[in-house]
Amino acid sequence: TPELVKILQGGTITTDSTSQEITGYTPPVIGSSEKGEIFTLNVYTAVYTPAGTISKYEKTSYPNCQGIPVDMETQDDTFRVNEYTINSYPDTGQAPYTMTWVKTLPAWPSAS
Repeated sequence: TPELVKILQGGTITTDSTSQEITGYTPPVIGSSEKGEIFTLNVYTAVYTPAGTISKYEKTSYPNCQGIPVDMETQDDTFRVNEYTINSYPDTGQAPYTMTWVKTLPAWPSAS
């Protein structure tokens, strides 16, 4: 999605002034020092009971993450899946990740 790509590598999203729908995305220009945002990446993994039902979720958080330019390949008659690479750079004295367990997943953010 354009919002994710902008977070990972920077760039500009254009929207329709009336509907506010996304109409385009332009990545940073070659030679630009623009980079994406620094963020915490939260990864959720389901924890199952012996009966096969989800009992909770393991949440692993990686601090000070930043993406690299997104690898986009296109080919006729082929389903395209973009490749995203995210690196985590913990500060000195900061743990490289933290793990917690939660009962429910957070609500998916809505596009506005």
